[in-house]
Amino acid sequence: MRGKLAFLSVITIGWLTWSVHGAEKTSNSYWEWGWGTYGSGSALDVARYDWSLINFGNVPADERTVQRCNEILRLNPKHRFVIRVWPIMGKGDCPENRNQATFLHCLYTPGTLDRVLEETRRQVRLILDGVRTPQNVVGMTFLEELPNHFTSSPFKRGWQEGDPLPWGIKRFEKEIAADLDTPFEMNNPEHRLWWGRKYTEMIAEIHRTMKEAGAERLVLYWQATFYYTLDHDPEGVEKCKRNVVPYSYRDIVTPGLCDGIFGYPNNEKVWDRQTRSIVETMNCRFFSQLSTPAFMRIARFEDTVALARWRNPGNLGAFLYMQGGRSSKAWNRLPYVREDRYWTIADHARRFAWDYKVGLDVVHKALAPEVALDYLAEGKRTGDFVHVWGQVRNPRDASWYGGDADRAVLKDVKLTLHVPDGFEIPAENSAPQTIPLGDIPGRSCMAGDWWVRVTGDGSLPKGQGFRLETVAAQGLPTGTSCLGLAAEIPVLESHAVARSGDTWSEPAYRLPRFEPAVEIVPRKQDIVFRKRLA
Repeated sequence: MRGKLAFLSVITIGWLTWSVHGAEKTSNSYWEWGWGTYGSGSALDVARYDWSLINFGNVPADERTVQRCNEILRLNPKHRFVIRVWPIMGKGDCPENRNQATFLHCLYTPGTLDRVLEETRRQVRLILDGVRTPQNVVGMTFLEELPNHFTSSPFKRGWQEGDPLPWGIKRFEKEIAADLDTPFEMNNPEHRLWWGRKYTEMIAEIHRTMKEAGAERLVLYWQATFYYTLDHDPEGVEKCKRNVVPYSYRDIVTPGLCDGIFGYPNNEKVWDRQTRSIVETMNCRFFSQLSTPAFMRIARFEDTVALARWRNPGNLGAFLYMQGGRSSKAWNRLPYVREDRYWTIADHARRFAWDYKVGLDVVHKALAPEVALDYLAEGKRTGDFVHVWGQVRNPRDASWYGGDADRAVLKDVKLTLHVPDGFEIPAENSAPQTIPLGDIPGRSCMAGDWWVRVTGDGSLPKGQGFRLETVAAQGLPTGTSCLGLAAEIPVLESHAVARSGDTWSEPAYRLPRFEPAVEIVPRKQDIVFRKRLA
């Protein structure tokens, strides 16, 4: 027979050598990393991808992150990691940068560089010494979207005579003037080039530390897409052009320190100028980013994917950056976001992976039926009965299968109870040993129950217990064993609610009465309830 479960529905709004500088290529690294993710979401949503970023600065640089990495590796032992070190927090004194150290702090403030380098080593070694398979850590970057975060971005916008000095330069105005023997002038090309030399020298120091701490793993320079270097515009400094930084990639991508760059397929023209031209000239490695938000692209999403798959031997792979939200009217909106509902980061991660066939085997294995036992056999004697509940939960849902709810259904599910010596399932009093549960929709539970009779003294033989097995038509056998005289399925626990319509089942087998009541607690921001207009 099938057991009844209390059902709640919550509505909310809410990683061989590669030489650079035109030297001969010694390996083909094409798609070595593969499809990656920025690292947000559940462990399974990350693990199914080929690689992910460990974003220090966003995630804690402590054992909690190591544990998450090991959980990801448990789900997918082939998963790779790229460490984004973020060692500058709390080491500066400029509120404009949230008191993070800039390269000028490292240059002029005693002890700052040493502290930044030490934190760099610590973050790298935390992961390499903590993860179960350190060979799965394949690369590193220092921060992201440079020179942002490590400078006051003085060349991001046009500067005119009379404008104040950018805050990062203003903070060290006296020290810089002492080095230059004259006050720093934004419109002086020589001063800009001095800034570029000091910046790239500091980047080299940090990259050297990363290489040493990382046992020579790959180091990639992650520059913001709206900046151009002297490689792109040799006259950019002389003419004080906006968005042109006063250095060349050759000043950063150097043997033994840095192996390549970051590319962004904003559209074909930007990709060709910013990334393809540099990679083809320098013969270096690179990785890229795909962005789901329409405002972060000036191309259709599928076109950026095609650009990121450029067949160049230096192309390591691309990662997916996602933001939640509703469908927009933008011409380049995601082709699959049509319904008027909120799309979470998990929704995007799963839809992309489904469309591009990423980690389907990992998901299939991880989303096997979840089985559990609930019974109380303590104090039972010969002839007594034990009411045993066996629960099967289908953890799958349509979001894992491109929105197809039918694919998420566990079909033709059968549930079998095995009892220890001294217990039996009498046909005249109980359901059969194997109960056909039929089909179980996604994110749903079904249960079978048996009346088990005690034929012994009520104790369990050593090493024996109650065992539950289930199998579905999809070939997903799984089971659980309990070696004690009691087992209970937790009830009335906390559940994460990500969107309107999220549901779960409460295994209220032992509760004489159950009147549902839900307390909704926001985790990151306030909950907003909106009325739908007629």
